[in-house]
Amino acid sequence: MSSIDRKSKQKDAITLLMEDHQRVRKLFNELIGLRASRFTDDVEHRQELMAAVCAELKMHMRLEEEFLFPAVRELLEHGDHLAAHAGLEHGTAKFLIAMIESADYSDAQCACHFKALGDCIATHVREEETSLFAGIRKSGLDLVELGARMARRKEQLVFELAEQQFDVAPSRPQAPSFWARVRRLGDVAAGRVAMRQ
Repeated sequence: MSSIDRKSKQKDAITLLMEDHQRVRKLFNELIGLRASRFTDDVEHRQELMAAVCAELKMHMRLEEEFLFPAVRELLEHGDHLAAHAGLEHGTAKFLIAMIESADYSDAQCACHFKALGDCIATHVREEETSLFAGIRKSGLDLVELGARMARRKEQLVFELAEQQFDVAPSRPQAPSFWARVRRLGDVAAGRVAMRQ
């Protein structure tokens, strides 16, 4: 297969970021549905969903900070301002994620932090999808090449987050189900498989 054929099959950076947005939306919607039915009855499932949202957001924010924001600063008019504004929104999200991760998942305070995180992310995504991404598409940046670099970096981030979350190193033996979950998250992050419905 030629490099042109490979390049035509790769997803561009904006597509990868929008897929992340969609994955997080689905997780938030699942949590909202859970809360509407019996939010307090299934703490373990709610904890899994919240942890998944936080992990997805951490990876997504890192990708934007490492790849997208430098391009915005360099290529867009008022790029410094746009990247700084998006960075402030990331700071708010990171603060709320830290609050959620340190809370008791059955606590009402945790639910409030999670709602605030959802509102913050919804605003950030709307701004990106309606203006920032359009500007980047028009900039002439090779978005397919950037997407390939982002996909490789996201695979690395999956394992970094797993090490932080579970305080394990990949060389340490773990239960097969643990590594199956880590590999699955890596496959979803890299776009090799779809997220389970």
